[in-house]
Amino acid sequence: MSVKYIYIKVDVNDGDYIGELNKISELDLSLILPVINEISNFKPYTVRGATHYNNFPYGDYLDENAEELYGHLDGYKTFLNYLPSTEYGFHTIEEIKILEVENEMNLI
Repeated sequence: MSVKYIYIKVDVNDGDYIGELNKISELDLSLILPVINEISNFKPYTVRGATHYNNFPYGDYLDENAEELYGHLDGYKTFLNYLPSTEYGFHTIEEIKILEVENEMNLI
C-alpha cells in the first residue's frame, strides 16, 4: 500500500525558499486540489494602482491576503494545514508536488 505526501516550497524573502513534506490523505488531497488549481492559474492583478504578483501572500507583514484570493474555496482551510512553517510568512508558492511512496525505510 502506498502513502501520499505533499511537498510545498515557498518564497519567504525574494529567493529565500522553505519547503516542507507532509503526509496527505486522499480526502484532503481531493479537498485541496481546487485551491492548487487556482494558485496554478494565478494572474497578477491591480488594486488602487498597485500590481500584485504574489500568488499566495500569507503571514504577518504582507499587505495582501491569501484568504481574499482563495478563501471562497472549500478546501482553503485544509490547504493551510500543509503549508511550510515560517517565522513571518511568505509571498509566493513556488512548487507543489505530490509524491506516492510504495516503500519507506526508517533509518533512525
